[in-house]
Formats: sequence, structure tokens, C-alpha cells
Amino acid sequence: MKLATIGCALGRHRLDRGNVRKVQGTHVGRCRNCRTPMEEVMPHVWEIQRVRDAGLGRRYFL
Repeated sequence: MKLATIGCALGRHRLDRGNVRKVQGTHVGRCRNCRTPMEEVMPHVWEIQRVRDAGLGRRYFL
């Protein structure tokens, strides 16, 4: 197990700047290590994007 993956488990994600895209006026990308979706909420401030659980209820994946 890589040390970076342990960092992601503790909430220290790193953005993969090469794959940042603009979708509906906001920038979105993924974590470099664990591929978790992230979005830019303010300039240079990235937050993990909440993803719905396949329509099976009100649950979210973080």
C-alpha cells in the first residue's frame, strides 16, 4: 500500500492538475492517488465532490 493512499484515507487528497476540466462553469478534477472526484469551490480551493449512490436512496459517497 502506498503512503499516498494512506494520506487519502486521512483526507489529504492531491489534485491531478493535468486532467482538470471545466463543466457547467466550474472546474472539476480527480485526486492523483485515489481518483476521487473533486471540484473547485473557490479559486485554488478544492473540495471532494459528493456523488449519489446509484439512485438507491439519500446516501452519498465521499
